[in-house]
This record gives sequence, structure tokens and C-alpha cells, in this order.
Amino acid sequence: MKKLTSLLLVLVLAFSFSMTAFAADEGESATGTANFANNETSTDVKIIVSTEASANLSATVPLTVTLAVKNDRSVVAPTNYAISNTGAVAVKVTNVKVAGAAGYTFVSPLAAEKQMDLALNAINLEDHDEATGATVTGTTWNVAAGGSLNLTFAGSVWADDISSAKQVFTITYTIAAGTHA
Repeated sequence: MKKLTSLLLVLVLAFSFSMTAFAADEGESATGTANFANNETSTDVKIIVSTEASANLSATVPLTVTLAVKNDRSVVAPTNYAISNTGAVAVKVTNVKVAGAAGYTFVSPLAAEKQMDLALNAINLEDHDEATGATVTGTTWNVAAGGSLNLTFAGSVWADDISSAKQVFTITYTIAAGTHA
């Protein structure tokens, strides 16, 4: 009886580790296009003619960052917020755009709630509106192949009563091959 109970427990344990996997129905895909049928799928491969070997760029940009606002309205930012170049050629940030959210705006100096006076790597974000952004230059915006560009916030925020993290702006970075002189 003990052997039968042990065998039953082993089988129950083995089956508990199994996973059920579901394939997408015909016509479903992550991009919403019909490209999966008969257990086959395909990838569209495109080419571009370029005189530079740097036509393919690979970089990662963090999706979120949380800034802490102290009682004196100054911000404390994480020290590991960075753009990483995972490619084989140097890249540079060429434009930075910001867009306020949740009623927050960029102004200098602060005059009321829901205002931000922030700089990113010593550039004033008030000058980088969401419509056009602003061109950034200088070697501090270069990212060597395999390297990273640390992004540092400084400034202050006049926050309303926030008890949990709230999105207050979005940053859009434009990245290109090469380096600033």
C-alpha cells in the first residue's frame, strides 16, 4: 500500500510541473497580422542600402524611472538610469523630447503645484517640448559600442499630494549612428 501511495504521489507531483501551452489561432500574431497557419510562421526580412556599416543600431532605454521628491522639492534619482549600446558601432543621442502628463508642466522657476524644473545631464528639460524637442550635441551624449550613457536628473518638482508613484512626464530619445565631435 505504501508503494502505491508513493507512486501516486510521484505522479501527482510530476503532473503538477507540467504546463499547458496554447498556440495562437490561425490569423493571430503579436502584431495583429495573419501570418500563422499550419504550425508555420514567417518573418519579413528587409534590407537597406547604406554606405555605413552602422545601418543596424542596437540600444536599450529604460522604460520607467522613479524620481523621489524630498520635502524641499528637490529630486533624488536612481544612479543606474542609463542608455546602453548593445550594438557593435558607436551611437549618439541627437534629440530629447519631453511631454508632461497628469497636468504637470515644465517651468523655471517653480511657482505652483504640478510644475517641474528639471535638467537631464545638464540640459534644461523646459526647452525640450514634445512637438520638436531639442537637438543635443557634445561628446557627453555619445555611447561607445558596448558602453552606456548614464542619465542624471537634477532640479525640483512641486508635487501635489502623491502617496504612490505617478507618471508625470515622458521622455523620447532619438538615437543615431556615430558620435558628436
